[in-house]
Amino acid sequence: MFPFVKDSHTVDVVQTPQQAFEAAAQFGRFTRVLSDMDIDTLNITLPAFHNLALRYSQFLEAIEKAMLKG
Repeated sequence: MFPFVKDSHTVDVVQTPQQAFEAAAQFGRFTRVLSDMDIDTLNITLPAFHNLALRYSQFLEAIEKAMLKG
């Protein structure tokens, strides 16, 4: 979690090369700051959250159920 930053905003799509540069620079800074973090101290919050095979299976199941309700 991050503290709320008043009057902040998020750029979803860069409009200028400078914005792209800043995004890349900040991502680099973020990864550098976390580079020595012990990942064993982390806990799984949402099991299988990034499991794309599971997500795709759930997607197909949702389509099937929606077609049955049709």
